[in-house]
Amino acid sequence: MIHRILVPLDGSVRAEAVLPHVMTVASVFDSRIDLLNVLPAAAVGDRHQPSDPMPCRLARANRARYLEGRAEALRGFGLDVETKIVEGGPAEVIVDLADRGHYDLVALTPHGVGSRTQLAIGCTAVAVILNVRCSILLVAGYTPESEEAKTIPITYRGVLSPVDCSPRSDWSLKVASELALGSGARLKVIHVLDSPEVVSRMPRPGATRRLVDGIMRANRTEADEYLRSATRPLREAGVSIETEILSGSPGGPAEAVRKRAEGEDLVVLSAHGRGGAPAWPLGGTAMKLLLGVDRPILVLQDLTAARTAWPQTASESNRIRAHDPSLAGPSRAMR
Repeated sequence: MIHRILVPLDGSVRAEAVLPHVMTVASVFDSRIDLLNVLPAAAVGDRHQPSDPMPCRLARANRARYLEGRAEALRGFGLDVETKIVEGGPAEVIVDLADRGHYDLVALTPHGVGSRTQLAIGCTAVAVILNVRCSILLVAGYTPESEEAKTIPITYRGVLSPVDCSPRSDWSLKVASELALGSGARLKVIHVLDSPEVVSRMPRPGATRRLVDGIMRANRTEADEYLRSATRPLREAGVSIETEILSGSPGGPAEAVRKRAEGEDLVVLSAHGRGGAPAWPLGGTAMKLLLGVDRPILVLQDLTAARTAWPQTASESNRIRAHDPSLAGPSRAMR
């Protein structure tokens, strides 16, 4: 499911805040972690002047020592960790590696060593979010209490999973439930009941109001049934779950989710909703939450409905397991 995780580190405390979350995710899904440091062009010379080999070697040696120190701390928890040092621009290197390296997840923080704290998110993080084609874990609003805390898996107490009753929701809910069960967290599954848009400059006539009210009642009934059916196998697997249907806010679903995310340790959702176009890396709600939520957020890129649906029969389960064992029903954490 999440087999390989790319973690860019630049040596700053800000960037290392992602490590406890990566350790938890990797522990749940038995993922391999690749710690990456990008050696800027300034450290290896530029196109106008040949680089001095001695400073280049010293810089590479220092960064290798730094990465290996972090990797050893993570390996102490039984995790599979490798290190990489690549020369170039940070955003370009991260996106290129994610595209070519078959990574399932890129995990990073909004700011690194060179970002200004008054900005909501730094340039490198924005460039990665807008261009990478795999899932994204963005860790904001978290500061390790000590040096040791940076390399200890975080324990989630509450995981929030916004769903829109689509097959994409099945995928994100499955990942969220495994993370919740793996860390003993309570899983809160919510659906935002947004009012249908009616184009009119005048107050709605009675017939239009009745039509909108009828659609809202039908949508609430469908959402309620989806939440019951989708969470039933998770409850049976031992996941502690709460469900809630929220009324839409003037800011749309993203604003409703943002308000509900306060106090949660992690938000997990799909990159696109029911009407999202996969041609775009992210849907509107996912993008707004990545840029506007101060909680750690995991945005999962789409899988096809055939690969994300829970198997309903033994034959379906065997067929899916033969294709990809990680997609066949509850994981080892749930069994």
